[in-house]
Amino acid sequence: MIKAMSEVFQRLKTFLINPSDQDLHTERMKHEYPEVARSLHAIAQTIWLDPSSTKRKIATAFALGESIGVTSAHVVENWENFTYLHLTAQGAKHPVPLSEPFIFLGPQNPKIIDAHANFLDFAIFHIPKGARLSPIVEWRRPSVDEKVFCLGFPPPENKSQTLYRKPAIIAGTVVDIDGESIQIHPDLITIRPEGTSGGPVVDAQGRLLGVQVAFDPRIRDIYATTAQTISTTLLKLHNGGQFK
Repeated sequence: MIKAMSEVFQRLKTFLINPSDQDLHTERMKHEYPEVARSLHAIAQTIWLDPSSTKRKIATAFALGESIGVTSAHVVENWENFTYLHLTAQGAKHPVPLSEPFIFLGPQNPKIIDAHANFLDFAIFHIPKGARLSPIVEWRRPSVDEKVFCLGFPPPENKSQTLYRKPAIIAGTVVDIDGESIQIHPDLITIRPEGTSGGPVVDAQGRLLGVQVAFDPRIRDIYATTAQTISTTLLKLHNGGQFK
C-alpha cells in the first residue's frame, strides 16, 4: 500500500508549490529550526486535484488514518478549490457524518485514497459541533515572547508580484494572548486554534499552534487575489475552541 501510494504521489504533477524552484528554506532555517522547516515544507508540497475532474474521478473515496476512524466517503459537491465529501467516521461512540472536509496536505492527517487505493490527498476536517472524535491535532498554547513561524507570502515589492510571489517561512514573536486569540509581531496579526482561513502557524518544534486569521495590513489587501494560489494552505479546523 505504501509503495503504491508513493508511486502515485510521484506521478501527480499538480504541485501548488514546486520544491525544486521555490526556495522555502534557507540553510539557517534548516539547521536552527529543522522541525519547522520539515513541517512547513510538508505543507508547502501540497497536491491539488483539478476540482472540475474530481467528481468524475472519485465516485467513491476512502479515508485512512489513525487519529480519526473515517471508513468511507463520497463526493457530494465541488466548489471552487474545495471538494466537499460526506464521510462516515467511527472515531466516536456512534458513527458521525462529517460534511465539510477541506482537502489539505499535512503531516498528521488522514489520507484520502480512491477505490483503487490510489493516493489522492490528505484531509483536514471541520467537525460538527458536539461530535466526539479523537483530536486530529494536539494544540499547544504558546507563551508570550515565544518565537513562532508561519508559511506565508511576504509583502510584494511591486504590484506585478501580487499573484506569483514565492512563499516564505515568516518568523514572529508572541506579544499578547487574549483568550483564544494570539497576537504576533511583526508579520502575523492573530492566530486561533479554530481557524477560518490562513496559513498554519507552528512552534520551533514544528507543532501546529493555530491558523492565521488576520494579516499584516501590508498584505491584507492582496489576499483576495492570492487566495486562489494558496488555497490549499488554508485550514479549517475545530478542536472544541480550546487550546490544550
